Amino acid sequence: MEDDGQSYTVQLSALKKADYVVLNGHPCKVTETGHRGHKIRVVGLDIFTKKRYEEEHNSAQNMQAFHVTRQEYAILSITEDGCVNVLAENFEKPGNLENIKLPEGTLGDEIREWFEKEGRRVRVTLVTALGQTGVVAAKTEGRVFL
Repeated sequence: MEDDGQSYTVQLSALKKADYVVLNGHPCKVTETGHRGHKIRVVGLDIFTKKRYEEEHNSAQNMQAFHVTRQEYAILSITEDGCVNVLAENFEKPGNLENIKLPEGTLGDEIREWFEKEGRRVRVTLVTALGQTGVVAAKTEGRVFL
């Protein structure tokens, strides 16, 4: 996993729900922590795939944590291989991003349906963490999909 300077270490005993940490090599949002004697169990969901991961460590140990940025973009196009080309909705970050892979499953299917078949203007929320960027939500004309 790439470290672009956005990561730091945190002691397990200081972790709380909604923190962002690396679990089993995946960037996750903490959904639960549990104490078992001197051990702490950390459960989280991958911020890109929503898969569940968990680890258990000594409470005095450190864990890799990271910062997350969220930005909304308008879809300019969708390629045949399932990538989106997007343009920033606000003008804080000029320019556009290309070849951001659509998520698999229902979210990716809905985005394709709205944009290609219904011709709607679609805005997507991109999350960037540890050098990875992915689509995590979409909205269009009164519809929101998370």
